Amino acid sequence: MAFYLCNILIFFLYSAFFSTIKIFNKNVYYWVSVLHFSIIMGLRSYTVGTDTFQYVNYYLNQVSDPNSNNSVLYSLFSNVMWNIFNSNYHYFIFFLSFLTVYSIYKSIVLFGNDSKYFFMSFSIYLTFYYYFESFNMQRQMLAVALTMLSMALLHNKRILFSIVIMLMGIGIHSTALIALIGFFIWKVPKSGKGLLLTSLVTVFCTTLFGKMFSVFSQFFSHYSIYSNYLSNSKYEAGGGSILLGLFLICIIVVGSTTTNILDNDKWGFVLFMTQIGGILYVMGGHSQLLVRMAEYFAVYSIVALPILIEEISKKFIEYKVIRFALSSTTIFIGIILLIYKLFNNFGEIVPYVFIR
Repeated sequence: MAFYLCNILIFFLYSAFFSTIKIFNKNVYYWVSVLHFSIIMGLRSYTVGTDTFQYVNYYLNQVSDPNSNNSVLYSLFSNVMWNIFNSNYHYFIFFLSFLTVYSIYKSIVLFGNDSKYFFMSFSIYLTFYYYFESFNMQRQMLAVALTMLSMALLHNKRILFSIVIMLMGIGIHSTALIALIGFFIWKVPKSGKGLLLTSLVTVFCTTLFGKMFSVFSQFFSHYSIYSNYLSNSKYEAGGGSILLGLFLICIIVVGSTTTNILDNDKWGFVLFMTQIGGILYVMGGHSQLLVRMAEYFAVYSIVALPILIEEISKKFIEYKVIRFALSSTTIFIGIILLIYKLFNNFGEIVPYVFIR
């Protein structure tokens, strides 16, 4: 656990350094951050992460993963890497790690359009455990990162590229199909009424989750193991998902009702997506599968929260003081959540071990 916390502290320190030097090159800062955490994730041993050993074994033996559910692109990529690098799994894990972290970084930049949001966004990515989820369920979190990048490209009018990246995410992990909802949210009017309607529809659909899941598992048989998710403790979620969901919902309600943030279509979009994720966290707090679905939406909080904090702070005369207080509180909540999850070893990523 200490290894992960020390690296986050190092990130805080060099972030402070880059923000104080007179000649600030934001691209250097971005790439230092991306490479730093790509290396940590990419150079881990196969013993770090519940599913890592399993995926490494499938890779080394080039056998079909029974859990892949026709994720053709992932299987194809695995085969290509195996042939290029003479079956060395280290290159495979590192490339997946780099692609995940890079996609998150690019999404932050495309959605935020301002370097001042990067530190806060990346801090939330780390402390809210989205980054560390990749040590365990790397394939799905890569799909989460790719679908988020797809939506960021869409809002920057790069529609064809957006569709291609979305298809890549679905090709990596079948659960990414749920991220297609983002294209619908893109068209929903960004207003208080639109947010309320989206919330109500999410609640309604979540109550029907059992029936919809039964249909889904008929096409992707691996997920039938979750069919008893309401009664089988083995597949219960943990790690404060309900509390995190409530926190996200509360700050979105406050921000959307006290500021004009929804007037910005791009920012309104990330709020809507985060709201969906927060509701899924709360209503699916005891379901591992629902929480996994929520990741495709809640990950937008890494962009939404810094923007909300900025817009809420502008409502006060003591703007800088309020912004510092809200930012510090958010990071503090993230660190508490991170320590709790690391202490309980969610995803079995403790202790950290380098490649062997």
